[in-house]
Amino acid sequence: MNQEVDRTLPKFIDKSSKGDDQGIVHEKSYLLAISGPYAGTVFTLDDGSMVAGREPGAEILLNDTQVSRKHAEFVTAEGETKIVDLNSTNGTFVNGDRVALDCVLAEGDEIQLGVSVFRFSVINPVDGGRLGLISHGHFENRLSEELDRAHRYKRPLSLLMIGMNVKDGTEDQESHLRHSYPKVVNYIRKIIRTMDLLAHYGKYELELLLPETEKEEALKLAERITGERFFEKTVFLSVGLASFPLDGTTRDTLIEKSRKALREARQNPNEPIVQVRDNVRRIQVSDTEVIIKSEKMQQLFELAERIAKSTITVLIQGETGVGKEVIAESIHGNSDRKSMPLVCINCAALTETLLESELFGHEKGAFTGADNLKIGLFESAGSGTIFLDEVGEMPLKTQAKLLRVLQSKKIMRVGSNREIDTDVRVVAATNRKLEDLVAKSQFREDLYYRLNAATITVPPLRERKDEIPYLAQAFIESVCHENRISMKEISPDAMEMLSRYHWPGNIRELKNTIERAVIIADGDTIYPESITNKLSTSIVEYAEPSNPEGSFGQTVVPATAIGDMKEVVSSYEKNIIVQALKRANWNQTKAADMLQIPRRTLVSKIKKYKIKRS
Repeated sequence: MNQEVDRTLPKFIDKSSKGDDQGIVHEKSYLLAISGPYAGTVFTLDDGSMVAGREPGAEILLNDTQVSRKHAEFVTAEGETKIVDLNSTNGTFVNGDRVALDCVLAEGDEIQLGVSVFRFSVINPVDGGRLGLISHGHFENRLSEELDRAHRYKRPLSLLMIGMNVKDGTEDQESHLRHSYPKVVNYIRKIIRTMDLLAHYGKYELELLLPETEKEEALKLAERITGERFFEKTVFLSVGLASFPLDGTTRDTLIEKSRKALREARQNPNEPIVQVRDNVRRIQVSDTEVIIKSEKMQQLFELAERIAKSTITVLIQGETGVGKEVIAESIHGNSDRKSMPLVCINCAALTETLLESELFGHEKGAFTGADNLKIGLFESAGSGTIFLDEVGEMPLKTQAKLLRVLQSKKIMRVGSNREIDTDVRVVAATNRKLEDLVAKSQFREDLYYRLNAATITVPPLRERKDEIPYLAQAFIESVCHENRISMKEISPDAMEMLSRYHWPGNIRELKNTIERAVIIADGDTIYPESITNKLSTSIVEYAEPSNPEGSFGQTVVPATAIGDMKEVVSSYEKNIIVQALKRANWNQTKAADMLQIPRRTLVSKIKKYKIKRS
């Protein structure tokens, strides 16, 4: 584009200032540019016409090769605005559908002309006539800035979506809403802080950004908002509430969840405030934030907390990378020994002699190279906890010595004949089935029964995939913070890939995948192209949960697919979109709902892959 456009603040292009005493403009309608070179700009549609195109005389000049010289015309008369396609080459689209001749526009309609997308509104999206409301586009920019600050300084943030409703049976509901809207805006302004941001979202809908605000504080404000009654008590308000970081950590996630909560609130007049209900529990274990979403993990940590209060030996089982050490840290941190050391050792990483020396210590001269006295981990732990990772790899001779320690509570250093009392709690972990090793005489049966006084089995990540989005976002935040780069978000299609993968390396593999994706991603969004080829070629099918309207079959990507990663991922994504569109009878809004992505994103991908109705 050769045309320079100031994007620092939304601009209000107006030719007159008509309005009634309530601050609602009736004679005008508005176009808010939400993408393209004019993003953030508002065009006022007075009575008459306004032409959009590449021709220099066009009122909306679009220097875009996909736009015709005279592309489309907005015609406003008698309180109605319609868009007329002027025989454009590439078409004029309203809500994703191509306009044949003309189309009457309604509140919230999205119009696409080339790369530019505009939202139509009968209320000025910038200042609501005299109401001083900012646009949704500017609100999104401010929300992104506040989220970046919240990420950086670990501060809270909340978002309210506010909708106006009219009681059933009320006559002329539109009139009641129109006259109450300024009162609602002015009331909310009076009870919020200067730092808070109030914006126009849609027809009789507002969005409110509350920086530095915990969910509890936001809830109290929501109660004040919904407690007020407007216009002879026929109009009431509903509020959807979402907070950072509890309910989401990205702009789109918070907006989507607060919108969903508002829809729920509107369906139940007896519950005017709805909070996001994700049932996600976050606990701090040592220096690690643990995210618990699945019922299995909820029960597992509850069991670990109960076991922690006792002194019995614990055996933790699970595949490599599921987080067995985190469970051990949780047990130690919830026990009476938490003020004492937690010492860890990987039994598979050392030879038999070195392992015994590390565990029990040795006397000077006990073996070649033992030049000094060494205190072992059982002694250095004092009355703390010792974590024996990969205990299934422990040599049989060392197993016998460990069994004696567990039975007698005494240790003997290598090369010594003097016993030393010990009061260490033992927590062991293994990724192998000890019963099978016992059957093969590779693990002592008596030690096995001594170790598994209490057994915790950690499920693999593929059995708790509902935790993947939360884990992925936590890893993104961590990597961005450690590398001092701006916060990134993950696209819905990339998240879908993560959720479909079987994760043989479990959480450890997910963390490594996210770290790589964050570093190589170009821009602020992680797309499927930034995720490893292994993931994209291991996903063998895509199918929604059983839902007559939402299910749209399967898209198969062969596990043996070879070739450029971008081509594999693009083919996979294109097939999903095509099948969703077919299932929705090419209704883009329904298809976007099936795919759980914004309709704007779907329209962009349809254009990217040149998908046409067949």
